[in-house]
Amino acid sequence: APDGTLLLSMHGGQGETGAQDWFGKSVSVRVTLVEPAELRGLAEAAGFTVRALHVREPYPSEFPTRRLYLVAG
Repeated sequence: APDGTLLLSMHGGQGETGAQDWFGKSVSVRVTLVEPAELRGLAEAAGFTVRALHVREPYPSEFPTRRLYLVAG
């Protein structure tokens, strides 16, 4: 929507990863990881203005990839 806000959160990194089960169910999950600058560039190329981009390291109990959080409008 015009003047709307885009919120994204995703795993960051390089390459691909995945799993063959998800929360105890047999599901094939494939993930393409992106770096923060790449995520910013994709949002801007789509016509968004990036307002904030935060990166955090994973918590000990999480999958070992950085987390990316983007706010754009």
